[in-house]
Amino acid sequence: MRTNGMNKKRINKTKVVLTVLLVILISTTIYITYITVFMPQTEPPHDEGLTGKRAVIVDQLSLNHPNQTFVDLNMKTLQDYGYTVDYIPGEKVTVEFFRNLPTYNYKIIILRVHVAESIEMQQTAFFTNEEYSESKYIVEQMSQTLGVAKYPDSNLSDDTTYFAISPRFIQNSMIGEFNDTAIIMMGCFSLKYPKMAEALITKGANVCVGWNETVSATHTDYATSVLIEHLIVNNESISQAVYNTMTEVGIDPNYYSSLKYYPQEAKDTTLKTNY
Repeated sequence: MRTNGMNKKRINKTKVVLTVLLVILISTTIYITYITVFMPQTEPPHDEGLTGKRAVIVDQLSLNHPNQTFVDLNMKTLQDYGYTVDYIPGEKVTVEFFRNLPTYNYKIIILRVHVAESIEMQQTAFFTNEEYSESKYIVEQMSQTLGVAKYPDSNLSDDTTYFAISPRFIQNSMIGEFNDTAIIMMGCFSLKYPKMAEALITKGANVCVGWNETVSATHTDYATSVLIEHLIVNNESISQAVYNTMTEVGIDPNYYSSLKYYPQEAKDTTLKTNY
Protein backbone atom coordinates (compact mmCIF):
# COMPACT_ATOMS: atom_id res chain seq x y z
CA MET A 1 0.00 0.00 0.00
CA ARG A 2 2.88 2.41 0.76
CA THR A 3 4.37 1.71 -2.65
CA ASN A 4 1.11 2.57 -4.40
CA GLY A 5 0.85 5.81 -2.40
CA MET A 6 4.38 6.81 -3.32
CA ASN A 7 3.72 6.01 -6.98
CA LYS A 8 0.61 8.19 -6.93
CA LYS A 9 2.61 11.05 -5.39
CA ARG A 10 5.27 10.68 -8.08
CA ILE A 11 2.60 10.71 -10.80
CA ASN A 12 0.94 13.82 -9.32
CA LYS A 13 4.31 15.58 -9.02
CA THR A 14 5.13 14.71 -12.62
CA LYS A 15 1.78 16.11 -13.75
CA VAL A 16 2.47 19.38 -11.93
CA VAL A 17 5.94 19.70 -13.50
CA LEU A 18 4.58 18.95 -16.96
CA THR A 19 1.78 21.48 -16.49
CA VAL A 20 4.26 24.19 -15.45
CA LEU A 21 6.51 23.40 -18.43
CA LEU A 22 3.51 23.52 -20.76
CA VAL A 23 2.47 26.94 -19.44
CA ILE A 24 6.03 28.27 -19.91
CA LEU A 25 6.15 26.86 -23.44
CA ILE A 26 2.80 28.39 -24.38
CA SER A 27 3.77 31.78 -22.88
CA THR A 28 7.07 31.79 -24.76
CA THR A 29 5.35 30.86 -28.01
CA ILE A 30 2.79 33.64 -27.57
CA TYR A 31 5.54 36.20 -26.90
CA ILE A 32 7.61 35.11 -29.92
CA THR A 33 4.50 35.20 -32.11
CA TYR A 34 3.69 38.69 -30.85
CA ILE A 35 7.20 39.95 -31.61
CA THR A 36 7.45 38.39 -35.08
CA VAL A 37 3.90 38.88 -36.32
CA PHE A 38 2.22 41.78 -34.60
CA MET A 39 5.16 44.18 -34.22
CA PRO A 40 5.75 46.04 -37.47
CA GLN A 41 9.28 45.90 -38.83
CA THR A 42 11.15 48.85 -40.28
CA GLU A 43 13.68 48.85 -43.08
CA PRO A 44 17.06 50.62 -42.90
CA PRO A 45 16.95 54.17 -44.31
CA HIS A 46 19.26 53.13 -47.17
CA ASP A 47 18.94 50.08 -49.37
CA GLU A 48 22.66 49.95 -50.11
CA GLY A 49 25.17 48.33 -47.77
CA LEU A 50 25.33 49.81 -44.29
CA THR A 51 29.11 50.13 -44.21
CA GLY A 52 31.61 52.98 -44.05
CA LYS A 53 31.28 56.18 -42.04
CA ARG A 54 27.57 56.70 -41.44
CA ALA A 55 25.77 59.37 -39.45
CA VAL A 56 22.13 60.29 -38.83
CA ILE A 57 20.14 63.30 -37.67
CA VAL A 58 16.99 62.09 -35.91
CA ASP A 59 14.76 65.18 -36.01
CA GLN A 60 11.80 64.47 -33.76
CA LEU A 61 11.61 68.22 -33.03
CA SER A 62 10.92 69.00 -36.69
CA LEU A 63 7.15 68.84 -36.13
CA ASN A 64 7.08 71.63 -33.53
CA HIS A 65 10.55 73.23 -33.65
CA PRO A 66 11.73 72.92 -37.27
CA ASN A 67 15.21 74.24 -38.09
CA GLN A 68 16.25 73.45 -41.64
CA THR A 69 19.36 75.61 -41.30
CA PHE A 70 20.62 73.35 -38.51
CA VAL A 71 19.93 70.25 -40.59
CA ASP A 72 21.57 71.57 -43.76
CA LEU A 73 24.64 72.91 -41.95
CA ASN A 74 25.43 69.74 -40.04
CA MET A 75 24.64 67.40 -42.91
CA LYS A 76 27.10 69.36 -45.07
CA THR A 77 29.80 69.31 -42.39
CA LEU A 78 29.50 65.55 -41.95
CA GLN A 79 29.33 64.88 -45.69
CA ASP A 80 32.38 67.07 -46.34
CA TYR A 81 34.34 64.82 -43.98
CA GLY A 82 33.31 61.57 -45.61
CA TYR A 83 30.12 60.58 -43.79
CA THR A 84 27.03 59.19 -45.45
CA VAL A 85 24.27 61.07 -43.63
CA ASP A 86 20.64 60.05 -43.17
CA TYR A 87 17.91 62.43 -42.08
CA ILE A 88 14.91 61.09 -40.15
CA PRO A 89 11.98 63.57 -40.08
CA GLY A 90 9.68 63.81 -37.10
CA GLU A 91 6.87 61.66 -38.49
CA LYS A 92 9.26 58.71 -38.84
CA VAL A 93 10.54 58.86 -35.27
CA THR A 94 8.57 55.89 -33.97
CA VAL A 95 9.03 53.05 -31.52
CA GLU A 96 10.09 50.75 -34.34
CA PHE A 97 12.67 53.23 -35.59
CA PHE A 98 14.32 53.28 -32.16
CA ARG A 99 14.02 49.51 -31.87
CA ASN A 100 16.07 49.04 -35.04
CA LEU A 101 18.45 51.97 -34.59
CA PRO A 102 21.56 49.89 -33.73
CA THR A 103 21.16 47.82 -36.92
CA TYR A 104 21.82 50.81 -39.19
CA ASN A 105 25.52 50.89 -38.23
CA TYR A 106 25.75 54.63 -37.55
CA LYS A 107 28.99 55.98 -36.11
CA ILE A 108 27.43 59.31 -35.14
CA ILE A 109 23.81 59.69 -34.01
CA ILE A 110 22.44 63.20 -33.46
CA LEU A 111 19.18 62.95 -31.52
CA ARG A 112 17.29 66.21 -32.02
CA VAL A 113 14.64 64.75 -29.78
CA HIS A 114 12.56 65.95 -26.85
CA VAL A 115 13.40 64.22 -23.57
CA ALA A 116 10.95 63.44 -20.76
CA GLU A 117 12.14 63.46 -17.16
CA SER A 118 10.99 61.20 -14.32
CA ILE A 119 12.17 62.78 -11.08
CA GLU A 120 10.73 59.87 -9.11
CA MET A 121 12.64 57.25 -11.12
CA GLN A 122 15.71 59.47 -11.59
CA GLN A 123 15.82 58.81 -15.32
CA THR A 124 14.84 60.20 -18.70
CA ALA A 125 13.13 58.90 -21.84
CA PHE A 126 13.27 59.93 -25.50
CA PHE A 127 10.02 61.16 -27.05
CA THR A 128 8.77 59.46 -30.18
CA ASN A 129 6.13 61.08 -32.38
CA GLU A 130 4.02 57.92 -32.19
CA GLU A 131 0.81 58.62 -30.30
CA TYR A 132 0.14 56.40 -27.32
CA SER A 133 -2.32 53.53 -27.70
CA GLU A 134 -3.29 50.92 -25.12
CA SER A 135 -3.57 48.30 -27.86
CA LYS A 136 0.00 48.60 -29.18
CA TYR A 137 3.21 47.06 -27.78
CA ILE A 138 1.17 45.37 -25.06
CA VAL A 139 3.99 43.20 -23.71
CA GLU A 140 6.35 46.15 -23.44
CA GLN A 141 3.71 48.28 -21.78
CA MET A 142 2.96 45.58 -19.22
CA SER A 143 6.66 45.23 -18.42
CA GLN A 144 7.07 49.04 -18.25
CA THR A 145 9.70 48.81 -20.97
CA LEU A 146 8.00 51.56 -22.97
CA GLY A 147 7.19 54.87 -21.37
CA VAL A 148 4.48 57.44 -22.02
CA ALA A 149 5.31 61.13 -22.41
CA LYS A 150 3.39 64.37 -22.75
CA TYR A 151 4.56 67.88 -23.56
CA PRO A 152 4.49 70.05 -20.41
CA ASP A 153 3.97 73.23 -22.44
CA SER A 154 0.43 73.45 -23.82
CA ASN A 155 1.67 75.79 -26.54
CA LEU A 156 3.63 72.92 -28.06
CA SER A 157 0.85 70.40 -28.16
CA ASP A 158 -2.55 69.47 -26.81
CA ASP A 159 -3.08 66.70 -24.28
CA THR A 160 -1.80 64.05 -26.69
CA THR A 161 0.52 61.49 -25.13
CA TYR A 162 3.30 59.68 -26.96
CA PHE A 163 5.31 56.53 -26.55
CA ALA A 164 8.71 57.23 -25.02
CA ILE A 165 11.94 55.24 -25.15
CA SER A 166 13.22 54.38 -21.68
CA PRO A 167 16.63 53.00 -20.65
CA ARG A 168 14.93 49.63 -20.12
CA PHE A 169 13.71 49.66 -23.73
CA ILE A 170 17.26 50.30 -24.94
CA GLN A 171 18.59 47.42 -22.88
CA ASN A 172 15.84 44.89 -23.55
CA SER A 173 14.04 45.78 -26.78
CA MET A 174 16.57 47.36 -29.12
CA ILE A 175 17.76 44.97 -31.82
CA GLY A 176 21.49 44.50 -32.31
CA GLU A 177 24.38 46.50 -30.90
CA PHE A 178 25.83 49.93 -31.55
CA ASN A 179 29.35 49.87 -32.99
CA ASP A 180 31.36 52.31 -30.84
CA THR A 181 28.82 55.00 -31.74
CA ALA A 182 28.99 58.62 -30.58
CA ILE A 183 25.49 59.72 -29.54
CA ILE A 184 24.66 63.42 -29.17
CA MET A 185 21.45 63.85 -27.16
CA MET A 186 20.12 67.36 -27.80
CA GLY A 187 17.09 67.25 -25.51
CA CYS A 188 16.54 68.73 -22.05
CA PHE A 189 18.30 67.06 -19.09
CA SER A 190 19.47 64.26 -21.38
CA LEU A 191 22.51 63.78 -19.12
CA LYS A 192 21.00 64.93 -15.84
CA TYR A 193 20.80 61.29 -14.77
CA PRO A 194 23.20 58.54 -15.85
CA LYS A 195 20.69 55.76 -16.61
CA MET A 196 20.05 56.64 -20.27
CA ALA A 197 23.73 57.01 -21.11
CA GLU A 198 24.56 53.84 -19.18
CA ALA A 199 21.99 51.90 -21.20
CA LEU A 200 23.36 53.25 -24.49
CA ILE A 201 26.96 52.48 -23.51
CA THR A 202 25.95 48.97 -22.43
CA LYS A 203 24.33 48.60 -25.86
CA GLY A 204 27.64 49.39 -27.57
CA ALA A 205 27.83 53.18 -27.80
CA ASN A 206 31.25 54.73 -27.21
CA VAL A 207 30.26 58.09 -25.73
CA CYS A 208 27.13 60.15 -25.04
CA VAL A 209 26.92 63.95 -24.96
CA GLY A 210 23.91 65.76 -23.50
CA TRP A 211 22.53 68.49 -21.25
CA ASN A 212 22.34 68.51 -17.47
CA GLU A 213 19.14 70.59 -17.31
CA THR A 214 16.42 72.13 -19.47
CA VAL A 215 17.68 73.71 -22.70
CA SER A 216 15.90 75.76 -25.34
CA ALA A 217 15.67 74.50 -28.92
CA THR A 218 17.56 77.57 -30.13
CA HIS A 219 20.46 77.07 -27.74
CA THR A 220 20.82 73.33 -28.27
CA ASP A 221 20.79 73.82 -32.06
CA TYR A 222 23.52 76.45 -31.81
CA ALA A 223 25.63 74.48 -29.33
CA THR A 224 25.34 71.21 -31.23
CA SER A 225 26.43 72.85 -34.48
CA VAL A 226 29.49 74.27 -32.73
CA LEU A 227 30.17 70.89 -31.10
CA ILE A 228 30.08 69.12 -34.48
CA GLU A 229 32.53 71.70 -35.83
CA HIS A 230 34.96 70.99 -32.99
CA LEU A 231 34.57 67.21 -33.22
CA ILE A 232 34.61 66.78 -36.99
CA VAL A 233 36.42 69.75 -38.53
CA ASN A 234 38.94 70.36 -35.72
CA ASN A 235 39.19 66.67 -34.75
CA GLU A 236 39.16 67.54 -31.05
CA SER A 237 38.71 64.98 -28.31
CA ILE A 238 35.33 64.70 -26.62
CA SER A 239 36.49 66.61 -23.54
CA GLN A 240 38.14 69.35 -25.62
CA ALA A 241 35.14 69.71 -27.91
CA VAL A 242 32.63 69.95 -25.05
CA TYR A 243 34.82 72.42 -23.15
CA ASN A 244 35.48 74.60 -26.20
CA THR A 245 31.81 74.52 -27.21
CA MET A 246 30.69 75.70 -23.79
CA THR A 247 33.38 78.38 -23.78
CA GLU A 248 32.14 79.62 -27.14
CA VAL A 249 28.35 79.43 -26.71
CA GLY A 250 28.00 79.58 -22.92
CA ILE A 251 25.33 78.04 -20.74
CA ASP A 252 21.69 78.29 -21.77
CA PRO A 253 20.83 81.91 -20.88
CA ASN A 254 17.36 80.99 -19.61
CA TYR A 255 17.88 77.61 -17.95
CA TYR A 256 21.62 77.68 -17.14
CA SER A 257 22.20 74.19 -18.48
CA SER A 258 25.57 72.88 -19.69
CA LEU A 259 26.79 70.17 -22.03
CA LYS A 260 28.27 67.08 -20.39
CA TYR A 261 29.64 63.78 -21.66
CA TYR A 262 29.54 60.19 -20.43
CA PRO A 263 31.53 58.15 -19.54
CA GLN A 264 34.51 60.11 -18.25
CA GLU A 265 36.79 57.42 -19.69
CA ALA A 266 35.85 58.65 -23.18
CA LYS A 267 37.41 62.08 -22.61
CA ASP A 268 40.31 61.47 -25.02
CA THR A 269 38.15 59.93 -27.76
CA THR A 270 38.32 61.63 -31.15
CA LEU A 271 35.86 60.68 -33.85
CA LYS A 272 38.46 60.62 -36.63
CA THR A 273 40.91 58.30 -34.87
CA ASN A 274 38.21 56.00 -33.49
CA TYR A 275 36.09 55.76 -36.62
